[in-house]
Amino acid sequence: MSDPSSNYRRLALFAVVALAACKKAEQQAPVPTPAPPVIAPVAPDAAPVAIDAGAQADVELLHAIPTRIRVSSTVANPKILPAHIADGDLTTAWNSKTGELVGAWIEITLGEGAEAHELRMTAGFTAKGPKNEDWFTMNPRIKKVTVEADGKAAGTFTLDVANRGLQVFAVTATQTVRLTIAEIAAGSKKTWREASISEIELWGRPPAGWSAPKVPLDPFVGVGEESLPSAPDDPCAEIDARREAFIAEHANDHHEGPGGEDHNYPPRCDLFEVSAPDDLPEPWRGAQSYCEVNDEIYGPKRCTILISRGTESAWVEIEHEAQSAVMKGQLEAKDVVPSSPGPELVVHIDHPNGASVAVCRSAPKLGCSAPILVRDENAGWTTRERFDKTGALVLDKLTGDPPAGALGVHPLVWPN
Repeated sequence: MSDPSSNYRRLALFAVVALAACKKAEQQAPVPTPAPPVIAPVAPDAAPVAIDAGAQADVELLHAIPTRIRVSSTVANPKILPAHIADGDLTTAWNSKTGELVGAWIEITLGEGAEAHELRMTAGFTAKGPKNEDWFTMNPRIKKVTVEADGKAAGTFTLDVANRGLQVFAVTATQTVRLTIAEIAAGSKKTWREASISEIELWGRPPAGWSAPKVPLDPFVGVGEESLPSAPDDPCAEIDARREAFIAEHANDHHEGPGGEDHNYPPRCDLFEVSAPDDLPEPWRGAQSYCEVNDEIYGPKRCTILISRGTESAWVEIEHEAQSAVMKGQLEAKDVVPSSPGPELVVHIDHPNGASVAVCRSAPKLGCSAPILVRDENAGWTTRERFDKTGALVLDKLTGDPPAGALGVHPLVWPN
C-alpha cells in the first residue's frame, strides 16, 4: 500500500502530468451506476484529474491551501486525536465518541477561491495493533454516507467495507463538504462502538495564482459544530454602578485644609485601540480591550486584552502608573510554539514606557504569556525580536544600551 503522504510531495508535478493522469483515471474509474451512487475504489496514489487541458491540475487541497475540518465528536482517548483524520498516516485514525456511529459527521471548509472535485476516505481504522490484531475488522466500518456540498444534498454513497484503501467519489463544492455516516458494518469487537476514518483527502482546483507550499500545510481540525461566540459583555458595563457606590461611600468625606485636595477619586473604565488582521486564522476569533483606572485622577491604569477562541478567552494585562497613559495593541498570527498546532497570536503593546510582547497559544491549554519588555523609552534602548526553535522570545540589541537582563533568550511562561 502506498503512503498517502507521497501525494503531497507530488503537488508541483501535477500540471506536467495532467493529461496522462486524466487517461489513467478514466481506466480506473468504473462506469457510474444508477442512484444510489456507488463509490469507485481507487489506489491511494491514483493521479488526480485535470478539469481541462488549460486549467490548473487538481491537488490535495487539505494540505495545499488553508482549510478547516470539524468532526462531530472525539473518543475519550488522548492517544487518538481528531487531527489524525488528515495527517497522511494510515496507521492513525479519527474516532468518534463511543456510541456515536450513524449520525457522526465530518465537515470540511475550503479556502476562498478553491473548488473541490473529489473526496477520498477510508472506510475505517486501517491499522493493526501491537499484537498484529486487525483493527480494521474489529472496529465498525463505514458502509454508507450522505454528502452535502455547499449546504445542499449531493447524494448517498456506499463504501466497500472490505477495501482498506482510500475510496473516492465525485463531489463539487466551493465552500463546504459535509459527510454524515448513514450506515455502518459492525466490527468483530462488540465493545468497540466508535466510527473511524484513518484518512480523508479532498482533491480539487486551488485558487487562481496558487503555488505549492514548501512543506504541506496542516488543516485546522476542531470538534463539534462551529459556534460563533455571542457578543462579548461590555467590560465597562458595571463602571457606572461602581462610581455611584464610590461616591455614596465617600459622600461625607471632608477635603478642606492642607493636602485636602489630594484625595481618592472614583474609578473609570476606558476602551483602547487593538488592531488585528481581518482574517484571523482558526481557532482565533478576535480581541476585546479595555482599561480600568482605579482613580480617575491619579491612576494606576490597568489595561486588558481579551483574546477569544470560540467561546473561551485568554488575556494579557499591562499596567501603567498614570491614568492618562495611552496604550495601543496589535495582534499578529504567527507559528511560534513548535509543540502547538498553532498559529499563535503575538500581542504587541505600545505604552508610554516603551513596548512589550506577549504570546497567546490555543493548545494544549488556552493562555497568554506575561508581557516582556522589548523597548524602553525612558532608558532609550530598543531590541530586535525573534523566536527560536523552542518557541522562546529572543531579543538582540538594536539601539541604545539595553541591560544584560533584557537581551538574550526569554522562555515564554504560560499560566497554569
